[in-house]
Amino acid sequence: MPNRKRNNLLYCKIAFVLLVAVLSTGTGFAHGHEKHVMGTVKAVGANSVTVETTSQQTQIVQITSETKFVKSGVASSLSDLKAGDRVVIHAKAVGDKLEATEVKFGAAQKSAAAGK
Repeated sequence: MPNRKRNNLLYCKIAFVLLVAVLSTGTGFAHGHEKHVMGTVKAVGANSVTVETTSQQTQIVQITSETKFVKSGVASSLSDLKAGDRVVIHAKAVGDKLEATEVKFGAAQKSAAAGK
């Protein structure tokens, strides 16, 4: 009897792990072949955003009429995006350029040292 309980528990654990793996697979492919550009906005133009990435690279991402903007979880617009904002941009490659499909942003966090 104890072995049966142990086996049932083991099967339940395996089933749970498989369920989590199957459900999380969809989120991994949610953005398809898009590139993620993460960092701090250095400049905002009429049709582009220049970002200093987390790896200290400069990346220019084109803005289109289809680009969606989200500021702190709320629908927004390009005019709300400012230099210094932290961004995560979902972009697709078009030729040798990146076109933003979605720009998520918020104000950069101030470091503890800057507050002193």
